[in-house]
Amino acid sequence: MRMRLLTSVLLLAGCLDSSDGSGAEAGTLRVVARPAGVFITAANGVDTLDTGASAQVSMSTRALHHPSRTVVVSPSTPTAFDVVPSMPAPVRSAPALASWTFCSNTGAVCEFLGLRDVRLIASNGAAVTQTAFGHVPCATNAFQHRDPAPGQAQRCEYGPLKTTQLTNPAPGALGMGSVVAVAHGVSGIAVRRTRAARWTPTATDGSGSFRTTCQLTGFQFTDPLGASRRATTSALRVFFGNTGADQNSTASSMANSGNSSCRGGTLDRTLYSFPALVDSRNGEVQVPSAGVFLYKTGFNMDPASIRPLPSGLVMIAGDAKARGIQQYVAEWLCRDRYVANTGLIPQCDVSDQVQLWVYFPQCWDGRNLDSPDHRRHMAYPVYRNAPARSSCPATHPVPLPQVTEILHYDVRAGASLATWRLSTDDYSRSTRGGLSAHAQWIGGWDQSTQAAIVTSCLNRAVDCGVGVIGNGTELW
Repeated sequence: MRMRLLTSVLLLAGCLDSSDGSGAEAGTLRVVARPAGVFITAANGVDTLDTGASAQVSMSTRALHHPSRTVVVSPSTPTAFDVVPSMPAPVRSAPALASWTFCSNTGAVCEFLGLRDVRLIASNGAAVTQTAFGHVPCATNAFQHRDPAPGQAQRCEYGPLKTTQLTNPAPGALGMGSVVAVAHGVSGIAVRRTRAARWTPTATDGSGSFRTTCQLTGFQFTDPLGASRRATTSALRVFFGNTGADQNSTASSMANSGNSSCRGGTLDRTLYSFPALVDSRNGEVQVPSAGVFLYKTGFNMDPASIRPLPSGLVMIAGDAKARGIQQYVAEWLCRDRYVANTGLIPQCDVSDQVQLWVYFPQCWDGRNLDSPDHRRHMAYPVYRNAPARSSCPATHPVPLPQVTEILHYDVRAGASLATWRLSTDDYSRSTRGGLSAHAQWIGGWDQSTQAAIVTSCLNRAVDCGVGVIGNGTELW
């Protein structure tokens, strides 16, 4: 019923032809195919193709096709992520951190988890720094063209994960103490951001789709859609999108205030939220390496029938009280190998990735933007195989885009997936964690932008890739 995103692949090979129009000099290419798309970074650090711009990945041949050449790529390597869009100007002296970790030499990409200080340091100790999320090309132009020591050998290093302390309203749960250290989120983008599209939407399997990515905005012991809306009764949650979210958030406040950690800046102030993932051995809160969000026509739905998500819509998918598999609603996957969906966190290998996919209902009753349980105003379609079409039930007749929220967690050496649990997994620890998987969506889209996505991508049954609106522009 569902098409999985591209897995991550990596290659260090090949040359850029000057005819590709990128402006990058010839040299080693770093090619990364991600669930969010494809980008290429040359040896000089220039991102020649952001996600999807005239490069495509064929998973059947595992080859990357670029206007200047075709190269074979290899699977199963760590995912790369976007740099924080608005970076502070680097400084000449590196901060006095407790430790710096070697990341890469110049000409490669420095990859890391979460928000960190990153420095380009020369052999004589001179350095320039910036704060970034997920990855930074190790080159002077990625540090605002600051060269710490021209002519000297240089490398990139990153500092410790930036964290903040939260007061835990329920100490002892999942091994968490009265004060919990969690990864610091990004401050987000305060403006609308679009540019000319660098990728052309393509017809695929008869469905339409749009993808976006958002960076982590933080963790809170609050639940904007909880029955009590009070921190004293809320499990720890992880947030993406609108940076202003708290227990008092509403659809109106999300749509009209707050920065955004998503592509397009404040054009997408939607709040995307999940229960946090915790290692119950020691209470360590796991840091997601990516948040990917899909808007699709849905399984075998008529693309022309899909209507824009109404302003003010709120919804939940999945059940925090579930104690069994939530078929067609939530599933846990390994990125690099197939595992049957049991509703439980799978045992993925080191250097693989655990992924949580949550599928939202897409049929609206046409009247209510919310309901007491945040579910009754929405319903899943009646699914049918071709040549028949899936359709919405008579009680919920309006077909909307199917929203899918996806979290990625890297599996690192020493990880104990058997003791990973969602903050809402309050059942016996003799059963693996993951059964209470669910997600929240509080709409914050600019309505004209979202309408363009529906009409230009979904109704036309084309794959718009990552951030491409379909009308000649893209979010970035």
